[in-house]
Amino acid sequence: MNVPDGPPFDLLLSRLRALGDPTRLRIVQLIGQSDPDHPQARPDAGSTPPISISATLGLTQPTISHHMKVLIEVGLITSEKKGTKVYYSLNPDGFRDLTTFFEPLATPCTEPDLP
Repeated sequence: MNVPDGPPFDLLLSRLRALGDPTRLRIVQLIGQSDPDHPQARPDAGSTPPISISATLGLTQPTISHHMKVLIEVGLITSEKKGTKVYYSLNPDGFRDLTTFFEPLATPCTEPDLP
Protein backbone atom coordinates (compact mmCIF):
# COMPACT_ATOMS: atom_id res chain seq x y z
CA MET A 1 0.00 0.00 0.00
CA ASN A 2 1.32 3.43 -0.90
CA VAL A 3 1.28 5.94 1.91
CA PRO A 4 0.12 9.39 0.78
CA ASP A 5 2.51 12.28 1.18
CA GLY A 6 1.70 14.49 4.11
CA PRO A 7 2.47 14.92 7.76
CA PRO A 8 4.23 12.14 9.65
CA PHE A 9 2.12 9.29 10.95
CA ASP A 10 2.81 10.31 14.55
CA LEU A 11 1.13 13.67 13.97
CA LEU A 12 -1.83 12.06 12.20
CA LEU A 13 -2.20 9.54 15.02
CA SER A 14 -2.06 12.32 17.62
CA ARG A 15 -4.82 14.21 15.82
CA LEU A 16 -6.97 11.11 15.49
CA ARG A 17 -6.50 10.30 19.18
CA ALA A 18 -7.48 13.85 20.08
CA LEU A 19 -10.64 13.60 17.99
CA GLY A 20 -11.37 10.14 19.40
CA ASP A 21 -12.38 11.69 22.69
CA PRO A 22 -16.12 12.53 22.62
CA THR A 23 -15.67 15.77 24.54
CA ARG A 24 -12.94 17.04 22.24
CA LEU A 25 -14.93 16.06 19.17
CA ARG A 26 -17.90 18.01 20.53
CA ILE A 27 -15.64 21.00 21.27
CA VAL A 28 -14.38 20.98 17.69
CA GLN A 29 -17.96 20.83 16.44
CA LEU A 30 -19.00 23.76 18.66
CA ILE A 31 -16.07 25.90 17.56
CA GLY A 32 -16.76 25.12 13.91
CA GLN A 33 -20.41 26.06 14.26
CA SER A 34 -19.63 29.32 16.04
CA ASP A 35 -16.85 30.50 13.71
CA PRO A 36 -18.43 32.76 11.05
CA ASP A 37 -15.45 32.18 8.71
CA HIS A 38 -15.81 28.41 8.82
CA PRO A 39 -17.80 26.87 5.92
CA GLN A 40 -19.88 24.70 8.28
CA ALA A 41 -20.83 27.59 10.54
CA ARG A 42 -24.46 28.26 11.34
CA PRO A 43 -25.84 31.05 9.15
CA ASP A 44 -26.48 33.20 12.23
CA ALA A 45 -23.08 32.53 13.81
CA GLY A 46 -21.71 35.96 12.93
CA SER A 47 -24.46 37.67 14.90
CA THR A 48 -24.27 35.50 18.00
CA PRO A 49 -21.88 36.13 20.87
CA PRO A 50 -18.93 33.77 21.32
CA ILE A 51 -19.95 30.49 22.90
CA SER A 52 -19.02 29.42 26.39
CA ILE A 53 -17.77 25.89 25.90
CA SER A 54 -17.87 25.08 29.60
CA ALA A 55 -21.48 26.30 29.92
CA THR A 56 -22.58 24.55 26.72
CA LEU A 57 -21.05 21.20 27.68
CA GLY A 58 -21.62 21.51 31.42
CA LEU A 59 -17.96 20.92 32.25
CA THR A 60 -15.63 22.73 34.62
CA GLN A 61 -13.12 25.25 33.34
CA PRO A 62 -10.10 23.06 34.27
CA THR A 63 -11.59 20.17 32.27
CA ILE A 64 -12.17 22.40 29.25
CA SER A 65 -8.64 23.82 29.58
CA HIS A 66 -7.20 20.30 29.50
CA HIS A 67 -9.11 19.40 26.33
CA MET A 68 -8.21 22.71 24.67
CA LYS A 69 -4.54 22.17 25.45
CA VAL A 70 -4.64 18.78 23.72
CA LEU A 71 -6.41 20.20 20.64
CA ILE A 72 -3.94 23.09 20.40
CA GLU A 73 -0.90 20.80 20.81
CA VAL A 74 -1.97 18.61 17.89
CA GLY A 75 -2.69 21.63 15.69
CA LEU A 76 -6.47 21.28 15.33
CA ILE A 77 -7.39 24.58 16.95
CA THR A 78 -5.70 27.91 17.59
CA SER A 79 -6.22 30.36 20.41
CA GLU A 80 -5.98 34.12 20.73
CA LYS A 81 -6.11 35.94 24.04
CA LYS A 82 -7.93 39.28 24.12
CA GLY A 83 -7.93 40.81 27.56
CA THR A 84 -9.18 38.20 29.99
CA LYS A 85 -10.90 36.09 27.33
CA VAL A 86 -9.44 33.42 25.05
CA TYR A 87 -10.93 32.95 21.59
CA TYR A 88 -10.56 29.62 19.79
CA SER A 89 -10.69 28.87 16.08
CA LEU A 90 -10.34 25.74 14.01
CA ASN A 91 -6.98 25.35 12.29
CA PRO A 92 -7.86 24.47 8.69
CA ASP A 93 -4.35 23.09 8.04
CA GLY A 94 -4.76 20.47 10.78
CA PHE A 95 -8.00 19.22 9.28
CA ARG A 96 -6.65 19.48 5.72
CA ASP A 97 -3.87 17.06 6.66
CA LEU A 98 -6.47 14.55 7.87
CA THR A 99 -8.53 15.01 4.72
CA THR A 100 -5.45 14.58 2.53
CA PHE A 101 -4.67 11.32 4.26
CA PHE A 102 -8.19 9.85 4.14
CA GLU A 103 -9.37 11.16 0.77
CA PRO A 104 -7.59 8.49 -1.33
CA LEU A 105 -9.11 5.83 0.92
CA ALA A 106 -12.62 7.13 0.20
CA THR A 107 -12.26 6.57 -3.53
CA PRO A 108 -14.38 3.57 -4.52
CA CYS A 109 -12.48 0.53 -5.67
CA THR A 110 -13.17 -0.64 -9.17
CA GLU A 111 -13.08 -4.27 -10.07
CA PRO A 112 -10.82 -5.16 -12.97
CA ASP A 113 -12.49 -6.16 -16.18
CA LEU A 114 -12.67 -9.93 -16.33
CA PRO A 115 -12.14 -11.68 -19.65
